[in-house]
Amino acid sequence: MQHYPIYQPQSPRMIQQFLEKRPYCVLITHEERGPPTTGFFNPLVEGESIYLHLHRQDPQLKQLQLHPDATLVFNDYHGYVPSYAKDPEDASFATMFYRFAEIRARGLVIDSMEESAAVLERMMQRYQPEGGYRSLIEHQEFYARSLPMIRVIHFKVESVQAKWKLGQNRTAIEQLYAHSFMHT
Repeated sequence: MQHYPIYQPQSPRMIQQFLEKRPYCVLITHEERGPPTTGFFNPLVEGESIYLHLHRQDPQLKQLQLHPDATLVFNDYHGYVPSYAKDPEDASFATMFYRFAEIRARGLVIDSMEESAAVLERMMQRYQPEGGYRSLIEHQEFYARSLPMIRVIHFKVESVQAKWKLGQNRTAIEQLYAHSFMHT
């Protein structure tokens, strides 16, 4: 992916807010040899930390234990803009609008059940704020069978590369015209 200065978010805070609001991310891990492995997860983003939970039998967990360096991809797709939004004949103007952040991070498996329960509780508060479940912190005995089945991974952010391609290189008129063609 080519990263031009025009497509850079305006501030680190904008990137942080983007990460905190994304309901999913893609985790990319690797073995010593072979292609990368990907997984789709609900993240909990807290400052320079990102938390995911994986089933204890997940191959990505085993990969992280051997090779803790990972990539997390956050994105949102705004739509495709056909070439004729800019020029009625030139196909080279076709594009899409999106926001994208690639996080390079180092994963550490949390061994403490209490710490894992606390992270999972914060995840539940983020994704299910209306409640409808027993607190993982206050009812660890209720979760005695399910908590050992998952492992919480703490990812420490090492670098962030972001691209927000939202029509910055288009005039206001072109952006309005393109918006009417976007397919989501």
